[in-house]
Amino acid sequence: MDQVILDIKNVRFRWKNSGSLLLNLPEFKIEKHEHVFLQGPSGS
Repeated sequence: MDQVILDIKNVRFRWKNSGSLLLNLPEFKIEKHEHVFLQGPSGS
């Protein structure tokens, strides 16, 4: 069984005075020995 090293739930982000969500993560887990790649425009 793998070991969970990061477990986050219900993360939401929007800029102040903005109506739309930029980030909505109901659940996100990273287990030991998993690889994660985050992609997006520079400065985002």
